[in-house]
Amino acid sequence: MAKRRLPFKVKFRKSSSLTKTAVLVALVVCTITLVGLSIATKNARQDYEALRQQAASLVEENQQISDRIKSLGRVESIIQLAMEELGLVEPDTIIIEPSN
Repeated sequence: MAKRRLPFKVKFRKSSSLTKTAVLVALVVCTITLVGLSIATKNARQDYEALRQQAASLVEENQQISDRIKSLGRVESIIQLAMEELGLVEPDTIIIEPSN
């Protein structure tokens, strides 16, 4: 293959120390940023997995409570279960909380 000649002559200049330092600093900053993003991504994945497991656990717990409610049948038993397991109260109940 024959070398192609450019229609103009290219001259390369030596870079100053300031330019070399600026490029080096830019590379270091980019590297630090990429490492930080990598760590943040890893942490986000771990948080996502923990939340996904928590959601699955809550869905399972909800299904168990629903099954219990269906098996109880009586309204009084359902109200008692809601009070004990879920901390619910009847609409006309007055709650007095002690002040600290």
